[in-house]
Amino acid sequence: MLESSELLWWQWWLLIAISINTLINLIVFFRGRKLHIKEFLHLKPKPKKRSKE
Repeated sequence: MLESSELLWWQWWLLIAISINTLINLIVFFRGRKLHIKEFLHLKPKPKKRSKE
């Protein structure tokens, strides 16, 4: 595949661009789901809403 272990400038640019895009997608995903990290990892149970009648 690659004869040398060094990456070319465009390979570094592509790697950085994909990493930034993935980070943005993760932020948008978790904010859109309205999940908190603790609730997602089941460290803190989600409080149940009680209906006041």
